[in-house]
Amino acid sequence: MLSFATGQVRRATESDRATICQLAARKVLPDHPVAGLSGRQLAEWTAQQYRDNWAGLLARPDMVILACQQPSGYAMAILGDRESLTGERQLHIADYCGDLGTFLQPLLALAGQDGSTHLVTRVLEGQAHNLDLLGFRPEISRLLARIQGRPNASAFEVRRAAARDRFFLANLHRQGGPFYVPAHRQINQDEMSFRNMTLYLGLDLGQGSNMTGYVISDGNRPFGYVLFKLGLSLPVSGAPLVYLYDIQLQKEYWGRSAARILLRQAMLDLQHQGLEWIAGDVSCANASVHHLAMRAANFKPEWTRWGRSQSE
Repeated sequence: MLSFATGQVRRATESDRATICQLAARKVLPDHPVAGLSGRQLAEWTAQQYRDNWAGLLARPDMVILACQQPSGYAMAILGDRESLTGERQLHIADYCGDLGTFLQPLLALAGQDGSTHLVTRVLEGQAHNLDLLGFRPEISRLLARIQGRPNASAFEVRRAAARDRFFLANLHRQGGPFYVPAHRQINQDEMSFRNMTLYLGLDLGQGSNMTGYVISDGNRPFGYVLFKLGLSLPVSGAPLVYLYDIQLQKEYWGRSAARILLRQAMLDLQHQGLEWIAGDVSCANASVHHLAMRAANFKPEWTRWGRSQSE
């Protein structure tokens, strides 16, 4: 059983449902930078999720909801989360209202009991916060765009990836994998390369898979790829969402518009399949990829994940 110092902060109960839903609905959020939703709509949608699912949220063994009356606020933490690239166990603060500093010590205690090395939370683009003052630092930025492709008019060939491409994908990813490490995180590069090499060699790229990819070639020589994860949806609207899982080019093709050509042709194919939105994550330590995404496909920042080490 997880426990924490009480003080003004306690674990939420059924009787806190109305108060926490009111707090969630009154949160001051920025308008969504891409999807055309107002901050008020985003806050009300979140509050409605809590109204409809409160009993289930309280019953979840991987969730702890903390409440505070003075000052009023709440924090919702998901236990046992793992950073997708580094594999580190982290406490995910899924939502909070009020000053997160009120809940920081109980959350750090929970993280320690859960074996988490980090605390992470997300902040919408333009949302006011004080995370830097609490020891959090920006790690990754989520980018979002409407899918708007263009046909390939270059001398390069862009085609769907197939099972025969898996060794090429795995080898090229191994060369570029460090670019994806979240800012301020430490990782054993050899372990990461071995883990991802194994993953890529086993990729299912066939019909019906939730993974699809495209390869770009110069003549008969492939030199880059892009991978997408399918079957996702945009919150609130439920519109179909594609996740940009990975994009890599051999170094000699950097700066030659190849990434833009590859991405735009792939997006055109996805557009023809009736998909509407595309999202991707970029390390906050990798400004060049961030700028490329903004230029190549009109991506805009949606939110930033901030993290704090348990030891800080």
